[in-house]
Amino acid sequence: KRHGKGSWTLLDLVEYVGEFKDNKRHGKGTLIYKTGGEVDFKYVGEFKDGKIHNVTLTFSKIPGKIEFKDGKPIKDRRPIFELKNGELVE
Repeated sequence: KRHGKGSWTLLDLVEYVGEFKDNKRHGKGTLIYKTGGEVDFKYVGEFKDGKIHNVTLTFSKIPGKIEFKDGKPIKDRRPIFELKNGELVE
């Protein structure tokens, strides 16, 4: 079981470097998604129970960023869209 600082990689597509608790991403870390070895986007910040919690999402080829608070994307302290179980809620 992963616990404390460490890293995890899935087929050179997804990489996490940061803190773990009970084998889940938990605490400060960076979650990177890649295509062809190049970074597409990454989450940097705080994870909780294996999920994004308070993080910043940045894209390699698109300017700007999206802030997440309590797992929900925000803009000017308001949600800009909502995800539930990884699905977009309309």
